[in-house]
Amino acid sequence: MIEDSPCTRIRKAPEHRRSRVLNDTEIRQLWSALDLNNKKMDIYRVSKLALKLILLTGQRPGEVAGMTWSEVDEDNFWNIPAERMKNGEPNRVPLNRMALDVINTARFYSGDRPHVFVSSYKPDKQMTRHALTRAVARHWAEMGINEKFTPHDLRRTMRTRLAEIGVPDIIAERVLGHKLQGVMAVYNRHSYDQEKREALLKWEARLLEIIGGTEASNVIRLEAYHAK
Repeated sequence: MIEDSPCTRIRKAPEHRRSRVLNDTEIRQLWSALDLNNKKMDIYRVSKLALKLILLTGQRPGEVAGMTWSEVDEDNFWNIPAERMKNGEPNRVPLNRMALDVINTARFYSGDRPHVFVSSYKPDKQMTRHALTRAVARHWAEMGINEKFTPHDLRRTMRTRLAEIGVPDIIAERVLGHKLQGVMAVYNRHSYDQEKREALLKWEARLLEIIGGTEASNVIRLEAYHAK
């Protein structure tokens, strides 16, 4: 029997914060790859939709993958409960047109199951964030993008772009579900719902400028399926 663990003398490897942000060209290439009509990009269609929603809303891959229909209310807000948030606080995310189009398209694959984004191999289960990570890891070079990125980098990209288009930091941080800091966290109880919606509307408009379109061709609407 040894008196202590040899692991106590192993130094922890230094942590390196990621700083990857996609530029305009890369966003266009990504969005084209995520087009459901792009048959050359062999990514599960539900994964394509989930990756789009990360870029549109700035929420974490795990939060998007675990999204349920019950979290979407009639006022077009996505209410992420505290137990699914990293910081343990609920987040209320406004859903604008492009985000709603993505979610409504996911309904075709989800059917009456509780989760918006369902697994490709276990349709009765939710998609996992690891599935999104694998999808990007396997196809980022095929997208014509020269530098590796992860689904979480789409969250950072969106946050960076909010700053670029003039969204105040406090609102951008609330969009991402980050806690207010210091005394402000104690005394400022404003929801920022309207400000967050306006910020996401500005980002939607900027994203449309980047991808160069109205987005109609990138979404398969339920009506189209019902018509067949």
